[in-house]
Amino acid sequence: MEQLKRKIQPLVFQNLFWGQDQSLECYSKKRLFGDSILELLKEINNQFDLSSLNITQSKMFEGYIVPVIKKRLRVQSWSKRMNILYLIENLRLTSSWIDLWQIYHGKYTSKQEQYIILRITSQANDLRVISHLMKNPPYHSVYFYKQVISKMDGQLFKYLVDQFDDCSQELRISILSVVGEKRELQYLPFIENHLSNQSSDIRIHALKTIRDYAYISKYEKLLPFAKSDFWLEQMIFCQIAKNLRKPEYLPALKNLLISRNWWVRYYSGEAIAHTPGGIDLLRQIVLGSKDKFAQDMADQWIQRTELGI
Repeated sequence: MEQLKRKIQPLVFQNLFWGQDQSLECYSKKRLFGDSILELLKEINNQFDLSSLNITQSKMFEGYIVPVIKKRLRVQSWSKRMNILYLIENLRLTSSWIDLWQIYHGKYTSKQEQYIILRITSQANDLRVISHLMKNPPYHSVYFYKQVISKMDGQLFKYLVDQFDDCSQELRISILSVVGEKRELQYLPFIENHLSNQSSDIRIHALKTIRDYAYISKYEKLLPFAKSDFWLEQMIFCQIAKNLRKPEYLPALKNLLISRNWWVRYYSGEAIAHTPGGIDLLRQIVLGSKDKFAQDMADQWIQRTELGI
């Protein structure tokens, strides 16, 4: 195979990079041609990132690579089918030249194959991927959903966000997480709206997304979380307050410094220390608080700040 690869390599390069129509006909009938050209594509992609090239428009791709890929997608070997799907994904090949949905619904198609097909069609911005995610996906974990929807472009992702209320809980959480990673201000009203969601999981992930943004339109929207019955919401409020550094949060943070939960006390002390006027407040707590835990935490953050830790 190595010998065949060396022979076809210059012809493949001329086709892909210089648009020269070099025929591979004399090699295409050889037994190892399929293995050779696919292996060569992987190697070239590792070196040059072929996803930036529209290789599907080349005559070589249509005449020699597509037939090999289609044939490999229908072999009995599960590992060979998986390897081809990974190659399609890595090369960012559009799915217009092959009906991946037919393969997706095939009787013997595994969940792992369906998973990769959803990722491929997602990065190809195929609208049908959304209905498959909402109806009967192969997996239902947040990790799975994130891997798929993070590949969508802005328009397709926005369409999914518009379907938020009809999504499963795991898909909703994934949407919130990806929004936090994107940090696009157009989604801020959407996130803030779900700070009052009845589901504690959705509220918590909306809070985490605000933490990723390090921004909120009105600081008052976060104050109810300082009095939450859930320590996790209180902790994330403190983390956000540290990033926003608004003195208006100091009274709420002072109250959280006497929380029975160590994490809440820790992050409230950190937030106070990073807020203008916070060090003076910590000194007041050390000298005047009746709560020993609050005193210890305040003193700890004074020392950490003075040492620049």
